Formats: sequence, C-alpha cells, structure tokens
Amino acid sequence: MIPNSIVAFGGSNLFGLIDPEGGGYIGRLKVWHEKKDINNRVFNLGISGDTTAGILKRLIPEASIRKPDIILITTGLNDIIRAANKTTPTKTPLSKFRENIRDLINQAKTIADVVFISAFPVDEEKTIPLVSSHNHVNNYLLSDAITYTNAVKEICEEDKVAYLDIFNDWLQKDYKQWLFRDGLHANS
Repeated sequence: MIPNSIVAFGGSNLFGLIDPEGGGYIGRLKVWHEKKDINNRVFNLGISGDTTAGILKRLIPEASIRKPDIILITTGLNDIIRAANKTTPTKTPLSKFRENIRDLINQAKTIADVVFISAFPVDEEKTIPLVSSHNHVNNYLLSDAITYTNAVKEICEEDKVAYLDIFNDWLQKDYKQWLFRDGLHANS
C-alpha cells in the first residue's frame, strides 16, 4: 500500500538547501506523490543543521499532529561535525548518537511506520575544513560518516526498521560528481 501522508525529518540535505527550485529529494517526492492522489501529503520537516538531538525534541509534536502513514528520517552529518579542526571530538559522541537513533525509532514507531534514509558520503578534500557562510569552521570526516552511517544501518537491522542505504551505494561509484561544490550536500 502506498502511504497517503509522509512526514520527513532531517537536516539540510533533506530540507533541500542546495536545491531551491526542486526542494531537494523530499521536495521532489512531494511534487510526484501529491500529483498521484488529491489526498496525498508530504511534509518536509527538515531543518538545516539539525542533529539527532534536535529531531528527538520535535518528532512527537510535529509528526503526531500531521497523522502520517510513514515517517522518513535522515540523520548523521550534523552529528559528526568536528569544530575547529579534524581532531576535535564530534558534536555528538557515537554512544549518544546510537542512543538517539534508538530513541528516534521508538518514538516514531508510536506514530507510524518508519524508514531511515542514509546520509550521503562527504568529499574530505572540500570538508576538511568547511567554512560556512557565517565563517564557522567545521570538519566532516568520511571515516566519521562511515562509522555513524553504519551505526544507523545496524540499529535499523536490529529493530527491523526499513533502511535505504544510499551512502554505501554511492561509495561504490564516483559519488563526488553528485555532490555540490561544498562536498557535503547533494546536487539537485
């Protein structure tokens, strides 16, 4: 059965920051899905910079009011930020990240079916360091992205939650061509 109502949580890649015309992959899903049936709805609740902790704070109130049939969640890259330099600890320690993923699954399951969509690999040549438009220096390491993405995949397998593994699929290909010039966001 195709769900009528879809709610999506994540950061800037899900939000569609680099794709203002199409709204990223969720914006494109919205256009396609809502054309299929007048009752179909896709709610893009992505927030640039959001972490697993941020999504946890808003998942129940923002998803439950929309009564979704399915909840899509993409996490990871904002949790692996290393401020200042590449030896600084990640924003969210791996143990806390794993705990947050389990909590996200448990909370989301009380509302609807859940699908996790992996993050994308990063291009370290461009993300160590990555200086934001606000002159914040962040570092995104591919090794961290692999570790955190594999943690999500493992937890989803253990909890029997659907998982779309774009990350490892892209790693098998020339994925850098699909990234924006910042090496962090997907092209439209």
